[in-house]
Amino acid sequence: MRQETRASLAGGKLSYDPTLLAVDRLPIKMVNVSFSYKTADSTRNPESILSNMALEFPQGKLVEMRGAAGGGKATVLKLLADAVFPTDPAQETLVFTPPHLRCVQVQENPLVLGPHETILENMTYGIKKSPSIDWAALEERSRIILKRLGMADHIMESFKTPGFLGVNGVCITRADRQLINLGRAFLMNPEMIIMHKPAALLNEKQAKLCLAMMREFVDNRGVLMDPAEPIVMRRKRTLLFTTLIPSVAEVADEIYFISDNMLTKENPDLSTSPV
Repeated sequence: MRQETRASLAGGKLSYDPTLLAVDRLPIKMVNVSFSYKTADSTRNPESILSNMALEFPQGKLVEMRGAAGGGKATVLKLLADAVFPTDPAQETLVFTPPHLRCVQVQENPLVLGPHETILENMTYGIKKSPSIDWAALEERSRIILKRLGMADHIMESFKTPGFLGVNGVCITRADRQLINLGRAFLMNPEMIIMHKPAALLNEKQAKLCLAMMREFVDNRGVLMDPAEPIVMRRKRTLLFTTLIPSVAEVADEIYFISDNMLTKENPDLSTSPV
């Protein structure tokens, strides 16, 4: 069927819409989900973060979670990534992320490899070298993604230099590390990316560049993809992120606000989106 579709595209006609495949129609959802963290004092009741929460959104969306610190935003991300599981689940409790989705998480605290690895090795961590991979093209794509995210020129000059963490005199900040983490996620090109406060460490310019790439990831179903490949032939891309600070840049397709164990959906047209 995919070959037939490519043939029909070559002829200027599309016989069916690949975005309507059954697995692409499966929603990401939570039903009647509660979660509590145990306290250090065993005599006290666990601290409730989420209570009977429900959430549902389709694949192929840029979804923003808002709320105060400690309100449960990160917990929702962990639940959807199967990093934690509901506490006191009822019979009707459900957390469902379609199992075919490859999911990459970007945490608030950036992680990089040891002091002797290069930026390129950090960007491509987890990608196995094989004859089927054009490593030169992958390296160039890594460079472009980092530059587009706002990485400083003096850092880019050490792109393939071992010991970029400071051994060779290059000073790298937490913001630089976060750009590497963000760049790695976009380079991996999974079907789903989950980001907890992705721009919290970035300056205003870098934050806007990050938001633009997040939007591109969803709209183009990947970043720096082959322009010869029609977008409809790519699998949908979903990005879920959290934020504390709103700005005037409107990027999210759907916005949810967590407060007092409750989740409410906001209208993106009447809201501002984050940095």
